[in-house]
Amino acid sequence: MRKYWSVVYVLALAILLVGCEKSKVLAKLFPSKIDGYKLEKVISGKKAMEMVNKLHGKKINAKAAWVAYYVSEKNPKEKVTVWVSEAPSAKEATNQVEVMMAKIEKKPMPFYHVMKMGDVYVFSGLGQRHAVFTRDKYVFWISGTDGSLRYFVHYYFRVKEK
Repeated sequence: MRKYWSVVYVLALAILLVGCEKSKVLAKLFPSKIDGYKLEKVISGKKAMEMVNKLHGKKINAKAAWVAYYVSEKNPKEKVTVWVSEAPSAKEATNQVEVMMAKIEKKPMPFYHVMKMGDVYVFSGLGQRHAVFTRDKYVFWISGTDGSLRYFVHYYFRVKEK
């Protein structure tokens, strides 16, 4: 009986540690504020995966997905959406972005004015500006205004350094 409870305690501790690690990742991916924008909500799990697959127009090879909504504290009409998927590896994440951007560049509508600035693709469409890039095994698609994109791209490139 004692052995049974020892196993239960070890499993409970492992689950707690995994949960803590996941919440650290989520806190880095979606902080409560990014340069004057506050987090409204984060969608995760099956619903987020469905949303990300819909964004891609097909099912993608992802371990997890999230969609976060931010709003400007100065102008509540100014909103930013951050789509994130976790690929199985950094190489797969890079491949997913390259394939996606090749399709967008080949058939630009509804997207246009595609530019690559370093590791970030920036383009227009659907009434917004978009930035697409990878950080390790994470694929980011951020939609908002020109000004807001800058804050979010800078944030996600600084995160790795911390």
